[in-house]
Amino acid sequence: MIQEKLILSPVRRVSPSRYTAMRNCLLREAWTAAGNEPLLPPSPVAELGTVIHELLEAAGKGNLENGADDKIQRMWLDLVVLAEKRMAVSAVRRHQVPLSRSIPDYEVRRIRACRRAAEVAAFAVRDHGGKARHGPEHTGLEIWVESPNGQVGGYIDLVTKKRDGIVLSDYKSGSVMLPGKRAGPEIVRQAYKEQLILYAALYQIKCGVWPVRLELVPLHGVAVVIAYDEGEARRLLTEAVAFLRDANQRIADVMIGCRKLTTLASPSPDNCKHCLFRPGCHAYWEARSQNDRVPWPADVRGVICEMTRLRNGKVCMRVAMEQVTDQSFASIRSLTNNGIRHPLLQTAHQGSKIDVYGLMPNYRSKDYSETRDTTIILKHER
Repeated sequence: MIQEKLILSPVRRVSPSRYTAMRNCLLREAWTAAGNEPLLPPSPVAELGTVIHELLEAAGKGNLENGADDKIQRMWLDLVVLAEKRMAVSAVRRHQVPLSRSIPDYEVRRIRACRRAAEVAAFAVRDHGGKARHGPEHTGLEIWVESPNGQVGGYIDLVTKKRDGIVLSDYKSGSVMLPGKRAGPEIVRQAYKEQLILYAALYQIKCGVWPVRLELVPLHGVAVVIAYDEGEARRLLTEAVAFLRDANQRIADVMIGCRKLTTLASPSPDNCKHCLFRPGCHAYWEARSQNDRVPWPADVRGVICEMTRLRNGKVCMRVAMEQVTDQSFASIRSLTNNGIRHPLLQTAHQGSKIDVYGLMPNYRSKDYSETRDTTIILKHER
């Protein structure tokens, strides 16, 4: 497999949902905005999140009648089948099919998504003419808002008019709280808070009205209210516009050769652990080699110096590490040896240059084993 050069281009618009991600790592978001295909397979949970969003969108458009259970179940099944068909044509994703097998709590997520879809469908119930019932102007689902210059914009999941004023709601398929056990109150993810506050500022620009309440709505449980003030919202929007302007100048400098591509990256364990462009990011591998004592993703890059194919359908290999670390070699055990799970492994041999991403480290033995996210890339010479 030869990695094609990733395309870089200015970012025309940033949505509130991507603004925090862009601040964390401009290079990743610039590659995404330019339309590059990810170099690593997205998580099956992320794919299911897309299915859930599409289900809620269909409910909001009144396509699920009044939330009849059989209608919702059929729509869910249809969306999952379409998602799995897309995944099945990808050599690095087909092993994730079916989603019901690759996501341990798939059934819990399905039940919660269908229940929430029923609630949304009841809100958007159609009238006798067969059209979705409309509320007051600038309310409903999927309401588009943007800044005056169009550089910051996106769709608000749901806008409702209550007795005390306008409420903005944002649906989330995952947890809206930070993970971990705390003695005090749970803390809402900062990115989600900023996203909703930006939407509040954009809604005010479009409609001339400030929302009285912002809500994060998880699939399960009650909505979480996000406190904000108008001054904070205006400041955040001003910062987002200024950041995008500066980001595009930095991208332009790279494109004309005045700045190195690596200066757009912000490699760190937190920024890189879920990044699907790690194989093409030199800044990531440079940062790993300079500081290997922090918990980087369990990835291995180097040359195969030993390789054993076992009778149980597994492969074990020893890789001479390319980056400078405390270990000169990495042992990878129990890789699945078949063309569906790891198609490139069939042509690997001693001396092959190889990248292996998404492994599970064994801190006692200092070796690695396969996970459901493990991906192999062979580095052939051009």
